[in-house]
Amino acid sequence: MPFRDFDAFEAELSKEPIEFELGGRKWVAAHVNAANFLAFTRQLQEGGVAVLLGFESYLTQALPERDREAFADMLKARDVRLQTLMAVVNWLVEQASGNPFDAASSSPATPSASGETLRVVSPSKASTSRRSPSAAVS
Repeated sequence: MPFRDFDAFEAELSKEPIEFELGGRKWVAAHVNAANFLAFTRQLQEGGVAVLLGFESYLTQALPERDREAFADMLKARDVRLQTLMAVVNWLVEQASGNPFDAASSSPATPSASGETLRVVSPSKASTSRRSPSAAVS
């Protein structure tokens, strides 16, 4: 009879915490669990404003309760862009699931009117032949 111990599987997954840095501070995503993710997907399914609220809710619920207010204060004080918040949530889902998201498109870079390649913002590191002065170094 086939058998698998999913309690052992869960214990193995929870050994290493998922951490990220934002707003000059390291945060631990302590509650990146199935219940939180399923609530998030239900909000995404609703569409509209629920999508934006879903990202905020997922990220807030992933943090330990003691850090949630400080995180909300940091978002306001640092004027964190929505695109960055969405990138954090996507990354957390990737880390929790072990399944990185594929790029949405493999379209070639389009040069601007000046001939320079248009600036592309991505949460993942890209290799370039020259560094932009505004590029963040991690």
